[in-house]
Amino acid sequence: FRLYFRDAPPDDAPLGSAEQRVLPARRLWTHHRLRRELSANPVNVLFVPSHVLPVGYQGRSVVTIHDLGYLHEPSAHTASSRIQLDLTTRWNARSASQIIAISESTKQDLVERYGTDPSRITVIHHGVDSRFVPAPAEEIEQYRRERNLPERFILYVGTIQPRKNLIRLISAFETISLDDPAVELVIAGKTGWKSHPIVTRATVSSASGRIRFEGHIPDTHLPTLYSAASAVVLPSLYEGFGLPVLEAMACGTPVVMSNRGALPEISGADARVIDPLDVQDLAAGLRSALDSSNVDALHQARIEHARSFTWERAARQTLDVLNEAGTP
Repeated sequence: FRLYFRDAPPDDAPLGSAEQRVLPARRLWTHHRLRRELSANPVNVLFVPSHVLPVGYQGRSVVTIHDLGYLHEPSAHTASSRIQLDLTTRWNARSASQIIAISESTKQDLVERYGTDPSRITVIHHGVDSRFVPAPAEEIEQYRRERNLPERFILYVGTIQPRKNLIRLISAFETISLDDPAVELVIAGKTGWKSHPIVTRATVSSASGRIRFEGHIPDTHLPTLYSAASAVVLPSLYEGFGLPVLEAMACGTPVVMSNRGALPEISGADARVIDPLDVQDLAAGLRSALDSSNVDALHQARIEHARSFTWERAARQTLDVLNEAGTP
């Protein structure tokens, strides 16, 4: 294996015995600097896990395409960004020897939008890191005290932006808070594009005193935060995968998720799958999840479902695709 970098990787990066090549460049790294290197020193198969093959590259290649969100939620992208994403994805879909899609939803989009031969697309779901397990009760209580978290709360983890449908989530929370005054809504994540109207909506909410923005949460804290939550919600208008759902389930926490994009593929039997445009359906899903949070059998079922998504399996499947692409 040979790994290409624009900047030198950290000393503690887990690179194993792979050969490393640092190719400094300020601009157009993929399309100019990397392509020039590949012309001078060809490889058997080029693997690009981040969506964009070098323009004009003619060698054997595998590219991972994560999603086509710009088609489903165009308002979440600028016009120039949509054009760029469409052009690069079209190039990848036509030029790559093999394509890895992270969901059946993405595969179907590639077939329908770009006419990609389905036989060239392999679906490989993401995995859940092994550190996502239910936290011990004493650890949860200590974390709850440190962050001043309530005893019962609904948790959202992700960027604060319109595509995540947080304004409707706030409306649904207002509905359930009328009957459940002890529950709070915790929104954890950094602010993103057009986040101001979302924050403003929370500020003027009838339940504003029970809506909290926690900002970015370090990855090392997430298993404890998921374990402390009464329910985790991902009401997005579109998701190419939805890792927070599986991370929460790995910690045994009930989840409520949208029926858009790839989310239904990873839902599991216990997930509450809702219409993200229907506030009442979202509210009903939240109530149901809160009611199931202490059912031991469901707790274990969530954990077992999440355990079926592993990075080890994803790695083996990826290696199979690379070997196939490299076979003349």
